[in-house]
Amino acid sequence: MSDLNISKKNIYEIFSKRGVSFVIPDYQRPYSWEKDECETLWEDLKNFAFPEDDDFDDDNDEYFLGTIVTYFVKDYKENEIIDGQQRLITLLLLLRAFYEKSDAVNSKVLDKISECIWHMDKDDNPDKTRTKIKSEVATEEDTKDLNLILELGEVDKKNKSRYAQNYIYFQSKIEELKTDQFSIFPKRIMNNCIILPIETNSQSTAFRIFTTLNDRGLPLSDSDIFKSQFYKFFKSQGKDAKEKFVRRWKELETICNDIFHPRTGTPLDDLFMRYMYYKLAESKNVNYSLIGLRPYFEKDNYEAFKSQQSFEDLIAIANFWNDIALRDEKRFSKRILKRLYVLDYSPNNVWGHIVSIYFMGNRDENNLLDEEKFYKFLNKITAMLLMQAIFNPGNHNIRRPLFFEFQNILHGNELSFEQIKPSKKIL
Repeated sequence: MSDLNISKKNIYEIFSKRGVSFVIPDYQRPYSWEKDECETLWEDLKNFAFPEDDDFDDDNDEYFLGTIVTYFVKDYKENEIIDGQQRLITLLLLLRAFYEKSDAVNSKVLDKISECIWHMDKDDNPDKTRTKIKSEVATEEDTKDLNLILELGEVDKKNKSRYAQNYIYFQSKIEELKTDQFSIFPKRIMNNCIILPIETNSQSTAFRIFTTLNDRGLPLSDSDIFKSQFYKFFKSQGKDAKEKFVRRWKELETICNDIFHPRTGTPLDDLFMRYMYYKLAESKNVNYSLIGLRPYFEKDNYEAFKSQQSFEDLIAIANFWNDIALRDEKRFSKRILKRLYVLDYSPNNVWGHIVSIYFMGNRDENNLLDEEKFYKFLNKITAMLLMQAIFNPGNHNIRRPLFFEFQNILHGNELSFEQIKPSKKIL
């Protein structure tokens, strides 16, 4: 069982620990807080730090900022942030804005702020090239802005990144403070604002905790994890390959958001589900019970996503379904589009997975299908779905016969559905 540490800490204790960094891993979503969230945080903290009755107990008053979930990577002495990146980054932007007012802030408070933002060198001076937090988020273009702000404290007011705009906002609010508040405010933020960190040395445990706790936003999807694996692969191929992947991934995401509308999971998860069915058929695997996306693809350390071909296959599947959604008559005849329209009324989406297998196994070099064979295939599975709906309704009874036909579907052979054919007498 993995180690699990839960202990209440103030902001200073969270960030000032020597030798330990926070990292936002590449599978996370980009930083998303905007001015509204920063304004709420600022007002809440200010009202806490300066109560109307001016009766603040520095030893006992606390303001709870919520929980964070981290996974400690021992080899690198890094805490991967599974939940809480928005708050932690925003708090560091706020403290960095205070540090820029070094002429007005007490020197002892400045020293504490610097311990939160930077690692210390051997002489206990802040090394401003080594910040306590870094972002490795795949496909995020503004990460360099975070690093520059934390290192230099400077930002162009025309910069539209969320990091820059939020930092500028905090600078403007600090300018409005009274003289005697410059040192008291950051001191109370660091000493009296509390976070409950949940730390584990198991990534899977951290994900489970996050999913259990998080009811405010979207948990990490399977496709977020898969994106990070592709990103690592293409990054290893060089800068040009990485940048091309980032651009093409965004295009893929846009297509999926437009055409896939799953009941659960994200549109990209739906694409990966279709790809998983194809890989299952390719491997001649008909043991389909209890298969989930992540358990299937995480085998051999996500080996399936360490190739250019896998990414090209995903793009091909997405483009195929996009042309169907657009009713592209240059690619599909009217009778094919009519059959697909009818199939779309099926009570579950398994037909889409099966059609994806057929497409991947029978496409030509231009990603086109033989018109007559595809038409017969669609007629056959339409008849099977209708027959099962009459004689054996239920999702399981619809899925099962299709899985037994994996190899015939993949290779474009005649479908028999021998296991489920009713007798003429029953008919």
